[in-house]
Amino acid sequence: MKRVLLVIIGCLIFCTSCIGAFQKEIDGGFPDKVTFPKEGGELSLTGEIPIYSIGIYYSGNQSGHRKKEDGSIEASLDWLTVRAKMGSNTIYLYADPKNNNKGRTFYVNLNHSDGYGEYVEIKVKQ
Repeated sequence: MKRVLLVIIGCLIFCTSCIGAFQKEIDGGFPDKVTFPKEGGELSLTGEIPIYSIGIYYSGNQSGHRKKEDGSIEASLDWLTVRAKMGSNTIYLYADPKNNNKGRTFYVNLNHSDGYGEYVEIKVKQ
């Protein structure tokens, strides 16, 4: 009985250590964070990996990308829009102007595949 219990506990520990292997954060040549001025604006970032998936999230709210007719993908949430040509290594970020002095932060996830795997996370502040 002890042996069975030890095998079960060992399997549980092994399985929980594998969960993080499905997604791994990398930098992909992109910065860890970017900051927009209060007036908003546009920013382009070029990395080392092709982009096939974009997501924006903060505090439980999230937005995945939609594919556009011109072959690009775009994700928008509240004050931030992120666009990229499918398979390109350049993204374009557009921030709306801020009406108050409170800071706001979103996180942008970029994947070089349409599923699980390695991803880039960029913290976007304004």
